[in-house]
Amino acid sequence: MPLPYPPHVQAVAPVLAGIVANRPHHANLWTGPDGIGKYLWCRQLARVALCVNDITALAQPCTCLSCTTETHPDLLVLGPEPAGLKIEPVRDLMAKCAMKPMLSRRRVVIVRDAHVMTVQAQNAFLKTLEEPPGQTIFFLLSHQERRLLRTIRSRCQNVRFAPLDDASLIEAGREALATVPPETAPGLIAAAAGSVAQLQRLIAAAAEETLSKPLGPLLRAPLRERLAAVEALAEPHESTTIAAIRLSQQLAHWARTGNDDQRSKALQLFADLQVLLARADGNGNRKLLWERWLIQ
Repeated sequence: MPLPYPPHVQAVAPVLAGIVANRPHHANLWTGPDGIGKYLWCRQLARVALCVNDITALAQPCTCLSCTTETHPDLLVLGPEPAGLKIEPVRDLMAKCAMKPMLSRRRVVIVRDAHVMTVQAQNAFLKTLEEPPGQTIFFLLSHQERRLLRTIRSRCQNVRFAPLDDASLIEAGREALATVPPETAPGLIAAAAGSVAQLQRLIAAAAEETLSKPLGPLLRAPLRERLAAVEALAEPHESTTIAAIRLSQQLAHWARTGNDDQRSKALQLFADLQVLLARADGNGNRKLLWERWLIQ
C-alpha cells in the first residue's frame, strides 16, 4: 500500500511506535498547514491501530476484515464542518466512545479541523480527554491550533507536520497542474507554500477572468469598474494570492521595459503589493486593502 506524502514518515514514526508497542498516547494533536496530508496519514495509522492481525508497518498488506472494510465501525470521523462544530455531534461522539469497540480491540476517533469546535463543544470534548476511555485513541487535526483551548492542547501529544517540499507537491498535484500553462505553474507552486489544498484553490482562482486581465487598463479604468474588480480580487482568500502573483509579473515587465517614470511607479506599486499581501495573510480586510491599492 503506497504511503501518502512520504516526507511525513519521520513525523508519524513515534506515534506509530506507540501503537505497535500497545502504548499509544490517548490524545494526539496533529498540526501544520491545511492540505498537506495529515488526514491521509491519520487514516493509515488508524488502519494499524484497528487491524485484528496486529500489523506493525504502515504499508504492510493485510486481508483481515478490519483492514478491508470500507466503513469501519470502530473508526469515527468528525468533520470537517466549515460552519463550525457544535456541541451536539461532539456529545454523540462521546456517547459512542463510552461503548466497547465492535470489531477491533481499540477505537480510533479523528476530529478534522478541530479548531472549528465551539467553546461549548471543546469543553465537552475536554471532559473525555480528562477521563479517556482506555480503548480509544483520539486524533485532533488542525491548521489553526491556537483556536483550541489551552487545556485541550496540553493534554495532547503534538505532532507538527511541515509543508510539503516542491517535488512532493508537484507529484500530489500533478493532475491539477496539468490544466495550467507551464509558465504559470512555478508561481502557483511557490504560492501554494507546500499545501496541496492551497495549490488546488490557487489553480481554481487562476481561472477567474478578472485575475487574467492586463493591469494597465485596470488601473486606468473608471472608479466603478475598479471597485467591481475588488470583489473578485478579494474573495476568496486564494484570489488575493494568485492576483498578487500575476500583478507582480506585470509590474516586473513594466520595471524592465518602461521609462524612468514608469519604472519608478512600477516599483512603488510592487512594494505596496507586498505590503498588501502581508496584511492579507495576517487576516487583514482584503477588500479594503485591494480598494486602497487600485484606487491610490
